[in-house]
Amino acid sequence: MRAEATVRLRLRVGVYERHRRTPVYLERAVAALRGADERPRRMLVHATIVGTAAVTAVGALLSGV
Repeated sequence: MRAEATVRLRLRVGVYERHRRTPVYLERAVAALRGADERPRRMLVHATIVGTAAVTAVGALLSGV
């Protein structure tokens, strides 16, 4: 009886520990995703600006301005 109670208590503590630590893991995962997500977005904005400038320059050259 006592051994069963000890096992149950350990299981409960294990479940509690897992639930308690889950937000930390989620926060780390979200932070990692945000960090990974910011870089391509910045690169895309940079590429868009450079692309727009290049198209404008080519358009100006072709129009003879």
